[in-house]
Amino acid sequence: MAAPGHRIDPVACRLDGERIPVAAAAIATMSFDQKRLGGAHALEVELALATAIEIMQEGWQDLLEDAYSYPGLQGDHAVDAAVSIAIQQGRSLSWVLDEPELCPAVLKFFAHDLLLRSIGDGVPDQPPHAIGTRVMAVHRSGDAITITVAAVISGAGP
Repeated sequence: MAAPGHRIDPVACRLDGERIPVAAAAIATMSFDQKRLGGAHALEVELALATAIEIMQEGWQDLLEDAYSYPGLQGDHAVDAAVSIAIQQGRSLSWVLDEPELCPAVLKFFAHDLLLRSIGDGVPDQPPHAIGTRVMAVHRSGDAITITVAAVISGAGP
């Protein structure tokens, strides 16, 4: 089991379809998901589904507890619908991720946490110094998930 705060190893990192070392990629934490950062490249981070579930479990439990504690305060976010269905049907996070209508919203909600735990933030240690700026897509295929982020290439490493 992945300890809280412990880095996890991605299955693969790809920049514009070409495999790159994990140390060549990171995400921009402070301004993550702001469209103004741009990103002419596609950075893909592939993770084992079981590892991703371990990472998401604590946050998922927090969402369930909030929904139980404040039932009238659920928002319009798609992840709220997934939480509501899971509660109504007594289902687990694994079950939610098996549902094609629910899985993308939950993965997108947790994408930043998964990226932080897998590739980290800041300036990558190795070229091409790909820095992810915002989530473009999340995809589950069998026992793996892929998070695709728009990325910029920084001029140099540390």
